[in-house]
Amino acid sequence: MNLGKIGISKNVKKCRCSTGGFTLIEMLLAFSIFSFLIIFIVHAIPLLKYHAYSNETVDQLHWEIFLNQVKREIRTADQIYLYKRRLDCITDRRIIYEQYGERLRRRVNYEGHEIILFNISQIEFEQINKGIKIKIVHKNGKTYEGDIYFPNEIPIYKG
Repeated sequence: MNLGKIGISKNVKKCRCSTGGFTLIEMLLAFSIFSFLIIFIVHAIPLLKYHAYSNETVDQLHWEIFLNQVKREIRTADQIYLYKRRLDCITDRRIIYEQYGERLRRRVNYEGHEIILFNISQIEFEQINKGIKIKIVHKNGKTYEGDIYFPNEIPIYKG
């Protein structure tokens, strides 16, 4: 039985194709990259909301920073001079917090001019039991109050 000879045209070239498809390692790698991207996107979306701080939120953050700075300086003070609208902390230097127009400023040894808070209409310092109460009224009418308690006996002199 002669089936004849089947010839291949000279214009057709043989190609070597892999029929294996994706390997398991390639699939796992693609899945892990996809998973990391999804995790990153899910956790990054709430961070996008942080840029939309309102003025009230920014004022609250400024107040918290101010209060922590004053706490640190008061707790290291040897003496405190308390005025109605001014606070002096005495260590090896004199640190003064006082209202300056619509700002609260910090000075060291009556020098410098570091602005701590903005848009202040009123500030009051008051002695309480084993500490000091600070009350600030913002220009928008919001009142911020904070109590600072002393870890040890620090003499307070009223001016």
